[in-house]
Amino acid sequence: MTHEDGLDTEQLVLSDLLNHVLDKGLVIGGTVTISVADIDLLTLDLRLLLASVETAVRDGVEGSMRALAAGAAPRLKGGEGGGGRGVTTHLYCVLPRERRGALPLGLNGLAGEPVRALTVEGLVAWVSDVARNVPVSGDVVRTHDAVVEAALATGSTPVPARFGQRFESDDACLDALRSRAGSVGSLLAGVQGLVEMTLVITPSTHRMLRDLEPVIPEMFDAAGTGAGRRYLETLRQREAATGAVKAAMDTLAAALNRAASAFVRRAAMLDAGTPLPLRTLSHLIARSDVSAYKAAVGAVSAGSDLQFLFIGPRAPYSFCALTESGGSHGMNLAD
Repeated sequence: MTHEDGLDTEQLVLSDLLNHVLDKGLVIGGTVTISVADIDLLTLDLRLLLASVETAVRDGVEGSMRALAAGAAPRLKGGEGGGGRGVTTHLYCVLPRERRGALPLGLNGLAGEPVRALTVEGLVAWVSDVARNVPVSGDVVRTHDAVVEAALATGSTPVPARFGQRFESDDACLDALRSRAGSVGSLLAGVQGLVEMTLVITPSTHRMLRDLEPVIPEMFDAAGTGAGRRYLETLRQREAATGAVKAAMDTLAAALNRAASAFVRRAAMLDAGTPLPLRTLSHLIARSDVSAYKAAVGAVSAGSDLQFLFIGPRAPYSFCALTESGGSHGMNLAD
């Protein structure tokens, strides 16, 4: 082998090593002890993580740095997840790899755990560790939604995961995504550049108080003549009032849909199963149309008996089911 061939081989090895470091990251560990007269004065436990900026952003370097500081192995490129440490991998959302925005530094998820990114089949999943026994609460659900909204703020539209999807490890999460990569990719392609706007229709405070008025006196006159009959009659009147409210909601919902029709790509409607009549209209619209949409819909009069509230723009929870029967609260990989 000539001298030139040796140089070419060394350059090739060096190039491969550099590519590995830039693409996957490299951890260098060591211990430095400073001693005087055989007495240890200072011991430094060093862990150095080398990676390109793109790899660091893509794979959530902050979480890896925290793991290094705690003495654990870094978790770039997926890792083993939390299976053996009493924790699971919680899935927040999925973004398209080629159009993803940067994972914000300092973004924390459930229980304050740092959010990290996993990549597979052209997809980027935002996940974090979560203890197996974390109870479900309003705050926990809001934290999940806050991470999804942070993904939406990057400029790409994420497919939000239905709350509660947890996996034994990062690899198990990646396997689940890999098995549905085609369907998830189609969902992502269909919502890019779009956001969800939700309208919540409820009776006005005036209407609710008016419907309650006949009931309250009867509750304090149970000993009076015919109290039971009057109470039953009151319930019948309330049922009739509820029917009237639902009919009025139908009329208002139709007016709102007409006002929004120029902007709506897809629509969904849901009647909440609550004692108080409640209806939600969800519209999938372009990000650039949000202001015009609000102006058009806001011009609709709800009258004195009803009111409607805007929610959004937000991630398209109502339009990300993997199957027709998959529900309307985000993607469920088990669908």
